[in-house]
Amino acid sequence: MDQQNFAALLDHLRSADNQERKAAEEQYNNAVATNPVWAMHAMAEISATAVDAGVTAMSLVLLRKVLNQTPSPYISADADTRTSMKGRMLEVLNNAAYGSLRGSAAACVSALAVQVFQNKEDWSELWDNVFTIIGAQGGDVQLKTMCCEIILATSLTMSVYFQAHVAALTAGLETCFAQEAHSADLKKAAFETTIRLSGLGMADSLRPLVPKMLGVIENYLNQGEWESVESMLQATVEGISTNISLFQHDAQHLLELMMQVAAAPQVDAGARHMAVELMLTYCEEVPKTVRKVPQFAASFFELLFQYTLNPEYNEDWDTTGRDNDEGDLEEDSDLIIGSSGLDRISNALGGRKLQKTAQTLFANNINAPEWQRRNAAVLLICYAGEGMRTVFAQQLSSLVQMVVPHVKDESKYVRANTLDCIAQLSQDFAPELQMKLHAAILPAVVEALRDSVPRVASSAANCLDSFIDNVSGDEEDDDDDGLDEFRATLQPYIEPMCSDCVAMLNSTQYMFVREAALGVLSSVSSTCKGMLLPYVPSLVPIYQHALSLPNSPEVMKTKCKAIECVTLLACGVGRDAFAAYSADVCNYLSELCKAGLTSDDPRTRFVMRGWTCMVECLKDQAQPYLGTVIPILLSMMSMECDMEIANIGVGEGDEDDEARPDGVEKMRFVIPGVGERMVTIHTSLIEDKELASNVVYAMLKDLGVGLASYFRDIANAAIQQLAFVVSDSIRESGASILDEILKCYEEMRDPAAQQLAEAAMPKLIDALGNESENSVMEVMLQSIGRCVGVHPAIMSPTNTALVCDKVMAALEVVVHRRDECLEKKKTENDEDELDELEVEDEEVQATITSVCDLIGTLLVASKEVFAAPFLEKAFPVIGKWLQAPSDEFYKTRATSLLSDFVSNAPQSIVPLLPAICESALKIATETSDDALLQSDFFLMNVMVQLLGAHPETNIGVNGADFAVHVQQTVAPYWTSNLVHDEMFTHTTCNALSLYVSLLNFYGTTALQQVAANMLVVVGEALPAKDDEIEARRIHDVILGWVTNHHPVLQAMPGAGNGFMARVKAASPDCLSDAAKHYISTL
Repeated sequence: MDQQNFAALLDHLRSADNQERKAAEEQYNNAVATNPVWAMHAMAEISATAVDAGVTAMSLVLLRKVLNQTPSPYISADADTRTSMKGRMLEVLNNAAYGSLRGSAAACVSALAVQVFQNKEDWSELWDNVFTIIGAQGGDVQLKTMCCEIILATSLTMSVYFQAHVAALTAGLETCFAQEAHSADLKKAAFETTIRLSGLGMADSLRPLVPKMLGVIENYLNQGEWESVESMLQATVEGISTNISLFQHDAQHLLELMMQVAAAPQVDAGARHMAVELMLTYCEEVPKTVRKVPQFAASFFELLFQYTLNPEYNEDWDTTGRDNDEGDLEEDSDLIIGSSGLDRISNALGGRKLQKTAQTLFANNINAPEWQRRNAAVLLICYAGEGMRTVFAQQLSSLVQMVVPHVKDESKYVRANTLDCIAQLSQDFAPELQMKLHAAILPAVVEALRDSVPRVASSAANCLDSFIDNVSGDEEDDDDDGLDEFRATLQPYIEPMCSDCVAMLNSTQYMFVREAALGVLSSVSSTCKGMLLPYVPSLVPIYQHALSLPNSPEVMKTKCKAIECVTLLACGVGRDAFAAYSADVCNYLSELCKAGLTSDDPRTRFVMRGWTCMVECLKDQAQPYLGTVIPILLSMMSMECDMEIANIGVGEGDEDDEARPDGVEKMRFVIPGVGERMVTIHTSLIEDKELASNVVYAMLKDLGVGLASYFRDIANAAIQQLAFVVSDSIRESGASILDEILKCYEEMRDPAAQQLAEAAMPKLIDALGNESENSVMEVMLQSIGRCVGVHPAIMSPTNTALVCDKVMAALEVVVHRRDECLEKKKTENDEDELDELEVEDEEVQATITSVCDLIGTLLVASKEVFAAPFLEKAFPVIGKWLQAPSDEFYKTRATSLLSDFVSNAPQSIVPLLPAICESALKIATETSDDALLQSDFFLMNVMVQLLGAHPETNIGVNGADFAVHVQQTVAPYWTSNLVHDEMFTHTTCNALSLYVSLLNFYGTTALQQVAANMLVVVGEALPAKDDEIEARRIHDVILGWVTNHHPVLQAMPGAGNGFMARVKAASPDCLSDAAKHYISTL
């Protein structure tokens, strides 16, 4: 095929005739595949010389795609072809810079420029032309624009080249900003180019251009060219997000200009809103800088409040759900911009800086005669509450008292937004708000369920849902979730909530109201559990009716909520109470599964979560249904849906974004000097995979060996999840599932445990080596420990070293973060910044604690394997933490780690015992910190138990002498005010446990002289409480004294009966099963 025929072929690709176009596409693809170099060169010739603009445009687009192929045909072309390509692209630069061809021409030239650069060839002719064009005073605007676009497109790959020519770039861009009339495209391109280059290490050189850039914005503002203003502000926002240093020297000028734009009613809404977005982004990126700009924070906060003062609600607001309403308003509503802005600025700048302004605005408007002002005041609290949590928490009671009356406001809008505000406060201030202010809130909100306006009634339901759902218990404790006190506060409201929600379901025609009412019943069922027993006969038929509704799209959310409600109710009230309905519910779920649930069916996730509840309710009676649901869960667990990474060719835009299906996210990221990459994440499939993993794990916890026939398939799926990149929760689930199956195999004494350990260990080790999330590391290490426990020979020295190094490396990283935080706190004077540093310190402390706990987890799992290597690596850190100037937190962690070693691997630390004893005694005399004292008392306790249990063994410390020193050191605690301080209840429990150990081992020998006084202290402190583990141990030991007539009781005749009476009075949570059984026989 010659070039003329090839040009005709390109023309046929534009044909309106489908058959002709498809034939041309097939012929073109064949030509490119057969001889890509020839096709590339032919298209370069056509792009430079074709008369028909349509053929030129098609040729430019296709040439760019061919140049971006991997590998590019340019790389395999001979020298003459490459030279010819460069020449033709220079012709394109000069001939195609006009009209609709400019963008394609710039992309094509850019693609070749990158290939030339990556091939280490010279193309100075192009760049000399480009720099000359952009630097020419009064030159051709479109040609300059194309040159800026070429620099922009090539900059990511050619950053090193541009850094060497930054002076020419800066001068040229300055000329572009100074260009006179009809140059909006040029200035926008220069804007974007400047911002992109600044993010590639050239910000210092380009910073003098910022005043020129702001001048351009001001000129377009004065001319009323809103579209140009908006596009340049958008480019600036992107620049602030990627590299704010370009603008920091001009922060005050920039922010003042944006305030003028955002506050001017004559400015187009799009430009005003983009100015707000710019200021918010600036606040989020450099809050400390923004706080120093005089009056800006208060003025901006007040402006955002003004945006909420004139809301425009749709005519059908009364009968429309909130989700639909926000969808309609989001694009151009001042209300949405102002409300979300209050949220973002409060979170960015903190409460102290904005406290006075927020309080004044709220107080001046909450009881204003105009409903719009009352509405804005409620919105302020709703959206600013999270960011201002520190200051609002101190005034929460008075705040609630001022907000709650507006649940009965004469304006329906104010009523609805007040309920939304209380719902948000229930999230931001949980559980304090629920536990302390329920009496001020619940009566009014429950009454609002009967509001005559459907929208308001649904807001009341959503408010109750949030109020209940945001108080979370301990999901790890099967016996006590810690919600008993909260349930007691809800008890008086259960009947009216249930009856009003049932009435709403029976009377409304609106699905959004039904969904809201079912949401309340779902939360009540989840939290109140067995308290709903009397309501089962009235609630289940309501849910069954909802489930019988037709499967139309508008009904699906209601049916999903009904599935959630009925299965949570079953789980809460238990198998016997739900017996009359369990078969119907399981059959319904089973039929849906058999019919074939798809990932885009909204019921899928509710059905799978529903099975979790039904298995928890029915236990072994759920077995007949597992054959239907487990294969579906395994299929979901095994889906291949990890992230995909693809190159973005030079000059390629966002062509695929519009065609992106639901449940898929795409993100671009830049690798300087390499180019752009596109990450595709199948969010919907990942959510399904995560859900299936959680459901399977929950079923394993409930059924255990009852799932044995599925163990192999579940384990295989779990092993695959260990390497899942996108979701740390899926990796965590995989490790948790393996740990649970290994535990079940141990219980069954099944040799398959060793087989699974052999299969899982290499994958666990690989996954651990790549893991950065501490919570996931913890579960992986627990699973590794379980593997070692069932198959000790599996742990090689190499793997042991890898595990230890990984844990210590993680510890080093977070300790470095905390040390940096502590240094900043020493010199910081800004109160909001100090608040943020305090939060950061708390978060890092939690992470350090978690990593330290990992060491204890491994020592418990296999001290023989891990004690020696951790002793070598961890003890230098522990020693440092015990020395000044370490704070109480580090000393607490050090004593906790020492306790782990003493408890689980005492033989490994025998040479260090004298130093450990000395440190423990010293700490007890120097600190009054509750956490450190508790940890130190525990350390001394395990030391006393170790020494007392081995009195004849020479381990470097005389147990009797140490016991005397410990008693003398701890005795002052019992006469101090700390014993009666609520903050020290756990500490006191550990002090009591320590005294019991001292008496148990040395009460008749080294401590005989003080035993009577110590027994008095013990008797007065019983029953033990709060620290349930230590309390159970204390009560077990004392019951042993009494029943076995321990000689120590002779120091205090008659004490046994008193001790027994006090132990009987202990909370059931503080008694072991053996103790409960013994007491029940008395």
